[in-house]
Amino acid sequence: MRFVAFGDSKKPAVLFFHAMGVTGESSSPVARHLQDDYYCIMPTSSVYCTGQRYVSKTDELRQIEDFLRCQGMERLALVVASSIGADLAAAFLSQTELPVGHVYFDGGQFAQIGKATRRIMTPFLYLAIKSLYWSNGATLKKIMWCDDDAIKPYFIEAGKALSYGDLRRQMGDSLVDEPFPPLPEELQRRTFFAFGSAEEHYKYRDAVMRSYPEAHFPVLCGHDHMQFQILDPKGFAEMLRGIIETGEFSINQEDDMKLRIEKNSVQETLVIPMYARKKCTELYPNLFRDDTAAELLDKVDYDFSALERKSGSLMQRFGFLECAMRQNDLAIEVREYLGSHPNAAVVNLGCGLDTTGRSCDNGSCKIYNLDFPEVIKVRNELLPAGEREENVPCDLNDTAWFERIDASGGAVFFAAGVFYYFLKE
Repeated sequence: MRFVAFGDSKKPAVLFFHAMGVTGESSSPVARHLQDDYYCIMPTSSVYCTGQRYVSKTDELRQIEDFLRCQGMERLALVVASSIGADLAAAFLSQTELPVGHVYFDGGQFAQIGKATRRIMTPFLYLAIKSLYWSNGATLKKIMWCDDDAIKPYFIEAGKALSYGDLRRQMGDSLVDEPFPPLPEELQRRTFFAFGSAEEHYKYRDAVMRSYPEAHFPVLCGHDHMQFQILDPKGFAEMLRGIIETGEFSINQEDDMKLRIEKNSVQETLVIPMYARKKCTELYPNLFRDDTAAELLDKVDYDFSALERKSGSLMQRFGFLECAMRQNDLAIEVREYLGSHPNAAVVNLGCGLDTTGRSCDNGSCKIYNLDFPEVIKVRNELLPAGEREENVPCDLNDTAWFERIDASGGAVFFAAGVFYYFLKE
């Protein structure tokens, strides 16, 4: 391995584990903003070191421990792992005897992949990484969501050094189809597993949450893989500083971090009724109010221009009223049932971003919001489940979701604009 460090070794240490296809120096834009107060250590895997040979994950961990020992490290203030670096970092954390203050995983690739599949993946990964060297970084946009010139040198250098044998050996003992390395509960409470809501690796989040139930799982709304770290290294460094100093994850998720909703997607079906409730609140405040709709719309990145152009028409305004009154009518029915069954289950079928269950909450009922997994994914970001509330990802046609409902105190089911999509058999 190759080790590069910024800052004074006598100051608190931050250890970085880099992503696939780059060198350890890829963390240097972040480290430069920390080096005045922290000793930033950036190892590069043997896979990307010219003249070196990758032996095994165990050997990589040995080299890291040897370096830390030679540097006189007695404690790590923070461990930062990006993408596939999470695989090596998790193994490190599970066996190191050094005290670790906090841990931050950025888009961790917590995949559990069978041996045969990893063998098949290896040649494709090799060609992708080597192509960055052969093309002087021109193929980056085809591999990632961006082609920022600032990060290309780290890909090019890694691609130049890479050999097929080293990558094959690395894939042989990485991302294996085994349980994740165990972490003590106390360390879990000081660990943050962050994912961008738009990144492919978001799919690993549920499995990681089950494995490390005491940890924190912040979501960067609208962000792609490692987007925050790449596009705003100073802001990312300040966020890491906050974790070290306060133990809290804190960033300003403004417009650039809104949740993006694409046209002609399942998620788009959530936006239109929410927009109708917002407009109805603005146009007819004495008849209907849904302040939550306006708040949620401020958190999404969606082109509303077509809806805005039609919003003044009589038919469109009638549609706004129809949507609002439907919600009111359902709420009346639910409240009436709860009057005689206060501990009942309130089940919203095809919930989208509807808040009828919450508006009817009597303080003792149980609220279940059911919809497709991709819809619940959005709902969890914008409307996380509250007390006595559960967001259930499912297909309504698969009645396995019945088992999730506690109907011991009765149950009231309701659906708005859902059965239209069901097929007759």
